[in-house]
Amino acid sequence: MRIRTLLVDDSPETLEALALLYGSNPEIEVVGTVQTTSEALTFLESTSIDLVSVDIHLGADNGFHLCSEIHQSYPDVFVAMCSLEDDDSYRLVAQQTGAQYYMGKPITLGDIWNLVNHLRRRQGVDLEHSDSRKDDVRDLDWVVRFLGTR
Repeated sequence: MRIRTLLVDDSPETLEALALLYGSNPEIEVVGTVQTTSEALTFLESTSIDLVSVDIHLGADNGFHLCSEIHQSYPDVFVAMCSLEDDDSYRLVAQQTGAQYYMGKPITLGDIWNLVNHLRRRQGVDLEHSDSRKDDVRDLDWVVRFLGTR
């Protein structure tokens, strides 16, 4: 079963690039992209999601607040935070607000695979016998370069 994923970022361009990057992984199904905390919570009310990828800075909204809301209201949903702010203080706050994973931008295809492996291990899935193959991933170097400029 593919990982049903919601992407949350205030930049439409970054959301588009993230959707391509996440969607290139055969384990992931991107089922939605939203730009605000309220849109994310509304989406979660109506759609079954396994993974939410949340940017820390969401314009007027705060990704840490959203992470906390998801953790409290949807404890089975795995939250991965991502941001240009890639230091230990942000990682600590992310962990304290309920994030199970943290990625610094630019996000690479390898980062997505590491996220999938981490999530699957938490689910108790034997990755040795998973149907997906890393060879199936398209070359998205331009997406990785784009995300590095955001």
